[in-house]
Amino acid sequence: MLRGEVLSLGLAGEFDHFTCAPLYGLLDEAAARGARRLVLDATHVTFCDSGLLHVLERWARTGGTWEPSGTSRPFRLLLALSHRLRRASAAGRRVNA
Repeated sequence: MLRGEVLSLGLAGEFDHFTCAPLYGLLDEAAARGARRLVLDATHVTFCDSGLLHVLERWARTGGTWEPSGTSRPFRLLLALSHRLRRASAAGRRVNA
Protein backbone atom coordinates (compact mmCIF):
# COMPACT_ATOMS: atom_id res chain seq x y z
CA MET A 1 0.00 0.00 0.00
CA LEU A 2 1.39 3.39 -1.00
CA ARG A 3 0.45 6.41 1.10
CA GLY A 4 2.28 9.56 0.12
CA GLU A 5 5.97 8.71 0.23
CA VAL A 6 5.52 5.56 2.34
CA LEU A 7 5.19 2.11 0.82
CA SER A 8 4.03 -0.57 3.26
CA LEU A 9 4.86 -4.05 2.09
CA GLY A 10 4.25 -7.44 3.69
CA LEU A 11 6.34 -10.42 2.68
CA ALA A 12 5.60 -14.10 3.25
CA GLY A 13 7.39 -17.26 2.23
CA GLU A 14 10.88 -17.78 0.84
CA PHE A 15 13.07 -15.11 -0.74
CA ASP A 16 16.18 -15.86 -2.76
CA HIS A 17 17.70 -14.45 -5.95
CA PHE A 18 14.92 -15.83 -8.15
CA THR A 19 11.90 -15.13 -5.95
CA CYS A 20 13.12 -11.58 -5.24
CA ALA A 21 13.10 -10.64 -8.92
CA PRO A 22 9.50 -9.33 -8.89
CA LEU A 23 10.33 -7.08 -5.92
CA TYR A 24 12.67 -5.00 -8.06
CA GLY A 25 9.84 -4.10 -10.43
CA LEU A 26 7.40 -3.45 -7.62
CA LEU A 27 9.83 -1.12 -5.83
CA ASP A 28 10.79 0.64 -9.07
CA GLU A 29 7.12 1.31 -9.78
CA ALA A 30 6.53 2.56 -6.25
CA ALA A 31 9.54 4.88 -6.48
CA ALA A 32 8.26 6.24 -9.79
CA ARG A 33 4.99 7.01 -8.00
CA GLY A 34 6.79 8.90 -5.24
CA ALA A 35 7.66 6.27 -2.63
CA ARG A 36 10.80 7.11 -0.68
CA ARG A 37 10.29 5.14 2.51
CA LEU A 38 9.66 1.40 2.70
CA VAL A 39 8.03 -0.14 5.76
CA LEU A 40 8.59 -3.87 5.52
CA ASP A 41 6.66 -6.51 7.44
CA ALA A 42 8.78 -9.64 7.21
CA THR A 43 7.00 -11.51 10.00
CA HIS A 44 6.01 -14.36 7.69
CA VAL A 45 9.32 -14.79 5.85
CA THR A 46 10.37 -18.42 6.31
CA PHE A 47 13.66 -18.24 4.40
CA CYS A 48 15.75 -15.42 2.95
CA ASP A 49 19.25 -15.04 1.63
CA SER A 50 21.38 -12.33 0.11
CA GLY A 51 18.82 -11.88 -2.66
CA LEU A 52 16.57 -10.02 -0.25
CA LEU A 53 19.50 -7.97 1.05
CA HIS A 54 20.31 -6.96 -2.53
CA VAL A 55 16.76 -5.70 -3.00
CA LEU A 56 16.95 -3.60 0.17
CA GLU A 57 20.46 -2.31 -0.64
CA ARG A 58 19.34 -1.26 -4.11
CA TRP A 59 16.37 0.58 -2.60
CA ALA A 60 18.76 2.43 -0.25
CA ARG A 61 21.31 3.17 -3.01
CA THR A 62 18.62 4.86 -5.07
CA GLY A 63 17.72 7.21 -2.23
CA GLY A 64 15.08 5.26 -0.35
CA THR A 65 15.00 4.39 3.31
CA TRP A 66 13.54 1.26 4.83
CA GLU A 67 12.59 -0.06 8.22
CA PRO A 68 11.13 -3.34 9.41
CA SER A 69 7.70 -3.26 11.04
CA GLY A 70 7.90 -6.96 11.89
CA THR A 71 10.56 -9.61 11.49
CA SER A 72 10.84 -13.37 11.41
CA ARG A 73 13.77 -15.30 12.80
CA PRO A 74 15.31 -15.93 9.34
CA PHE A 75 15.06 -12.24 8.46
CA ARG A 76 16.62 -11.18 11.78
CA LEU A 77 19.48 -13.66 11.29
CA LEU A 78 20.13 -12.32 7.79
CA LEU A 79 20.20 -8.73 9.02
CA ALA A 80 22.49 -9.65 11.93
CA LEU A 81 24.91 -11.46 9.61
CA SER A 82 24.92 -8.54 7.20
CA HIS A 83 25.65 -6.13 10.06
CA ARG A 84 28.51 -8.30 11.36
CA LEU A 85 30.06 -8.59 7.89
CA ARG A 86 29.88 -4.83 7.36
CA ARG A 87 31.54 -4.19 10.73
CA ALA A 88 34.29 -6.72 9.98
CA SER A 89 34.84 -5.22 6.55
CA ALA A 90 35.03 -1.68 7.97
CA ALA A 91 37.49 -2.85 10.65
CA GLY A 92 39.64 -4.49 7.96
CA ARG A 93 39.72 -1.28 5.95
CA ARG A 94 40.85 0.69 9.02
CA VAL A 95 43.67 -1.79 9.74
CA ASN A 96 44.88 -1.77 6.12
CA ALA A 97 44.71 2.01 5.73
